[in-house]
Amino acid sequence: MMAVCLDGWCADGDRSFTIVAVGHCMSVGSALSIAMIVLAPTDPSSSQQLVLAIAHHFHISVHAVDQPLPLGKRGTAMLCFGSTLSCADYQQRYDVAQQQGLHLLNNAAQHQLAQEFDRAYPYLAHLTPQSWVVSEMEELESILPQLRFPVFVRGAVGALRAQGWLACVATGPQELRTRVAVLLGELTSWSRDRAIVRELVPIYGAELEFWNPEVTRWPMGREFRVVCYHQQPLSYGYLWPGDHPRYLSVAEEEAMLAIALQASSRLDVPFLAVDVAQLEGGEWIVMDVNDPQCCDLSQQPLIQFWQALTRCIDRP
Repeated sequence: MMAVCLDGWCADGDRSFTIVAVGHCMSVGSALSIAMIVLAPTDPSSSQQLVLAIAHHFHISVHAVDQPLPLGKRGTAMLCFGSTLSCADYQQRYDVAQQQGLHLLNNAAQHQLAQEFDRAYPYLAHLTPQSWVVSEMEELESILPQLRFPVFVRGAVGALRAQGWLACVATGPQELRTRVAVLLGELTSWSRDRAIVRELVPIYGAELEFWNPEVTRWPMGREFRVVCYHQQPLSYGYLWPGDHPRYLSVAEEEAMLAIALQASSRLDVPFLAVDVAQLEGGEWIVMDVNDPQCCDLSQQPLIQFWQALTRCIDRP
């Protein structure tokens, strides 16, 4: 059995997936819904009313957190999709789930390893571009002689993609100081007090395109997100909107999956998303890793994803 939770609401059913929401509505498949478990105290808010309306429409039974789970539901594996959580919030969610007889696929330490790039980086030697971790501005000055500009700049949790490409690239020392200062000062939710300076590598087919009309352009090349469960690929999808240049030959697909599985094996995080890219020379590298519960599933074939994950979960 599987439980799926979005932003604090959990839906549970026999080999089924359903809709859940806190503050917003998301649909995963109306025909498959069985039961809903509320992992947060009920309150007379519009969010609660929305969820109850959704539950009524799709014939989902709602189960409160202070009640025991129905017979046969305890021990259910659980996914918790939603926005990026702090380590403390994830641990709290994990503990609440445990109290309900549910277990998240990743524990708090595994979640943190997947989400914070500087923790994962030592495991990715020779698979990913060279990177430097900066937690204080003084440390930045010491690494400047080692850098070849331009460089890519991100936080421990992620890059500021919503602000566009130019907000994530530094062409010289002063620009780099500005980017790092912002991450360490104003945007600690993205950096968790660590900025990551990365070697900028040439991605095959990368062209500056508008992946969102509201933001500056971003170079969309051959980058894919592979979702793995216990070092087995469940599915993969092109990382960016649109088609260019997403299509792979059989040999390219095999090489792409091989490096994703190598990263997954090194990290040993049960449920892991690995972002891989093809360089202009044809070789594949790891660009990032994430907990799939807290990142976009990109252009994953979702039916294949859910079916593959369910088979893995149900396998003795």
